[in-house]
Amino acid sequence: MANTHNRMIGKVIPHSQSPAIRAKNVMDVKLVQNPCVLIQQTLIMWVVPELVGQALATVLMLVSLHWFVFLLNLPVAAWNMYRVWKVPMGNMGVFDPTEIHNRGQLKSHMKESMIKLGFHLLCFFIYLYSMILALIND
Repeated sequence: MANTHNRMIGKVIPHSQSPAIRAKNVMDVKLVQNPCVLIQQTLIMWVVPELVGQALATVLMLVSLHWFVFLLNLPVAAWNMYRVWKVPMGNMGVFDPTEIHNRGQLKSHMKESMIKLGFHLLCFFIYLYSMILALIND
């Protein structure tokens, strides 16, 4: 029964493999069976680089004495740090698929995403204006 189920998914787990390889293949099959885990792992993959990138950009603006852009980036960097640190123990991460639907957090995450999209769009035009101004002045 298990072999027919595995063939239907496209994963055949040979019994001649070592237990470690078989366990990895079984985990791959479980990921295919539970797409929430796969989606959650994909979302977690972007949380830390976003946090590091925003903090790095904020520190670089402070070091280069661009005070307006530093003050613009500081609340977003602080919010990213707060969001990562406030994850309760036992949750899978910032985007826990069960908590999003149980607590109705999907709407707040969508609102946060739209605010960040607007922020990044605003920053894009500010940086573009600064670059054009610097090119014209040289």
